[in-house]
Amino acid sequence: MKPKEHGAYAILLIPMVTSFLSWGITTSGVCVALAAFAGFMAHEPLLVMIGNRGARAQRNAPSAWERCSLLVVVALLLGSYALVQANGPARMGLVACLLLAVVGFVIAVRGKHRTFAGQLLGVASLSAPSLAISLLAGAAWQTSVSTWCTWLLGFAATTSGVRSVIAAQKQKPRFVYLAAMVVLTTAAILLLLPLKLSPLSCLPMVLAGWYLHFCPPPVRQIRRVGWTLVGVTLFTAILQVAIVLRS
Repeated sequence: MKPKEHGAYAILLIPMVTSFLSWGITTSGVCVALAAFAGFMAHEPLLVMIGNRGARAQRNAPSAWERCSLLVVVALLLGSYALVQANGPARMGLVACLLLAVVGFVIAVRGKHRTFAGQLLGVASLSAPSLAISLLAGAAWQTSVSTWCTWLLGFAATTSGVRSVIAAQKQKPRFVYLAAMVVLTTAAILLLLPLKLSPLSCLPMVLAGWYLHFCPPPVRQIRRVGWTLVGVTLFTAILQVAIVLRS
């Protein structure tokens, strides 16, 4: 009953670790990270529990309800502690995390989490804890939001690229992914124009998305593509940490 979307681990964990390396470790930040991971691990038991993984999975996982309930309770307790300790901007960041998590659970229950829109929302909800962690560590809200936007743009670009590869192999239209890449690239440029340094780090991920769109590899190499994207994400994380430490 572990999440099967392996790329989601990177989307959740790498931004949080980047925030810790950039701004330092706080007790509240650790609580947010543990709460986010507990909520993430509750996703698969929830799908098993409501039947989205099939009747066989339900029969083979009678403890799905107990596991899901325990993980959700842990997430709420840890998140509540962080909320009590937070100041104004950090509290708003935590509320945003909670709202995105709730919407993500609703989408999962309705079976829409594999749609393009559902995956983009998943990117937002999984990367949001990094925003709260940086705010809890004392980062300015402008910097924290700018850094989160970097992750949103980067992960949305790589998600678009991967879906474009799959669509190309199935000989399906890819216009929506091309349009998404144009919008994402334009947004990245607009963020870079005011000379905000953190959005610069999203460029490797945006370029990777464009490469996958125009040079889609065979679908049998999709796992290799996944690991390559993890490497690009780690490079983005290194850039972010270097930019913060330099400023």
